[in-house]
Amino acid sequence: MALEAYQEAGKHEVFRSFDLNYRSKVEPDKEKARAINKQIVSHTDFLVGNQGDFFDTLGYETRPSADGSFDAWLEAYSDMLRVVAKDFPNLKMIGTQLRGALSADRINWAAVLYDVAEDKMHRAVVRENIEIADRTGGGDSFASGTIAALLSGKSLADAVQWGAAHGILVQETPGDFSMVKQSDVEAEVKRALSGGGVSALR
Repeated sequence: MALEAYQEAGKHEVFRSFDLNYRSKVEPDKEKARAINKQIVSHTDFLVGNQGDFFDTLGYETRPSADGSFDAWLEAYSDMLRVVAKDFPNLKMIGTQLRGALSADRINWAAVLYDVAEDKMHRAVVRENIEIADRTGGGDSFASGTIAALLSGKSLADAVQWGAAHGILVQETPGDFSMVKQSDVEAEVKRALSGGGVSALR
């Protein structure tokens, strides 16, 4: 049914996004799940997933980073995305949020967005040691924030900032749904880009 929806949306030139997730309780056979996901990805414009998602849902591996740093990880992740983009030439961009758990209620948070046509990785401002109320919904909020920016005519460089801002703001409130206004997202983007207090949102 999902595949039919993507195909029909494509006929009407609708921009299609897909967030990679593998749930073994839904489909215990991982290879079968990968085959289904590959069919859907072949009709996707914007793909969302971290290195674990790409392996579990599609079978792509990211090589270990040389020194464990963010830059080394990003280089390895980018190389993997280039392989994915080559295998699925329909893709226009690939993104993910990066959440490093420091404790049950404190995280580091960042996001990246890969422009396939330009072979360019856009990075959001890294937010460090952020206190959160509920971590659920952060990934979906990154994707929806990114899409909202694009629908508003923003560039990919701006879109990844919107995605990261929306994702962290949603995690400040209980529940996996958004009560965040566009003005809140724009204010958080401005605050983060100004370099003021990336260790705390307020």
